[in-house]
Amino acid sequence: MDTKKKILFLTIWIFLGIAIILGVIIVINLFPNILSSVKEASATVINEGDDGPTTIYITAKYNWKMILIISLLLIILDFVFLAIIKIIEHIKVKNIKLIYKVIIIFLVNLLFSILLFPGMFVWSILITAIIIAFIIYKERI
Repeated sequence: MDTKKKILFLTIWIFLGIAIILGVIIVINLFPNILSSVKEASATVINEGDDGPTTIYITAKYNWKMILIISLLLIILDFVFLAIIKIIEHIKVKNIKLIYKVIIIFLVNLLFSILLFPGMFVWSILITAIIIAFIIYKERI
């Protein structure tokens, strides 16, 4: 594949990825109950005894649909940034060092998880580790 076609393909991938990310974030913010309901997300139990103290148990379970969607958004965002790095490499005709790629992906995922979805910090670290392993594996081949 020649350079112009590769840059065009990567540019289309970038715009498609950004459109998907923005579209899903907008839909989730406009319709917060689209993926879960209050009944599905939590439960409250009040335990009263005749002669003892009252205990209240509040539980929550993970909304796996939301975790899956946000994880896929994070992966798409990572590949968008990798496509941007590839375009920069083709335009500059110079390879970007592996450490800079890893730092960029780490910072993007960190900002994404802290600013947008702080409850998914552990999941984003796991996804970051997988993407970084993918980058290192791809660079070594």
